[in-house]
Amino acid sequence: MISQAAIKKEVRDWSKEVLETDKPVCPYAKKTWQNNKVQVVLSKCEYWSDLVEIGKNFPQDKDVIIYCDTNSEVEVYNFDSRISLLNCFLNDKNIWLMGFHQEHEEKEVVEQEHFEPHFEESYNMVFMQKLDELNKASETLEKIGYYNNWNKKDFQDILKRRSKS
Repeated sequence: MISQAAIKKEVRDWSKEVLETDKPVCPYAKKTWQNNKVQVVLSKCEYWSDLVEIGKNFPQDKDVIIYCDTNSEVEVYNFDSRISLLNCFLNDKNIWLMGFHQEHEEKEVVEQEHFEPHFEESYNMVFMQKLDELNKASETLEKIGYYNNWNKKDFQDILKRRSKS
């Protein structure tokens, strides 16, 4: 069984090695970690009721919650459906979720072949952020050409998300 401390260390190392590289996948990741604005949470229940509670009472001192779900039995379709449903519910609370399931296709802009996981047990991640802040950040990135090399569908998903706020 993965501990809270172990999963936090792995997620932090993954962020350093995958998201915060010379050409960062997420230009805000490094600063957000440095400012202690990230909280890594290990799921406590199969149906994510703990995630819903976090969304309803999003910590004021955090910008990102990374929810790690070790229930790898959940099928990708069900995982994505949960994310969509929770976004419908939490959107009114200015919260947005992005899910990363083990079976999702890797995004073209994310290169993580060189990352060595710390343990064999797999898990899925859900990133929870304040919708208005996320949209402001993506608008800034768009202005500087960050999305120029993204595939059209992924960029359209970002534009669609912006329309939710």
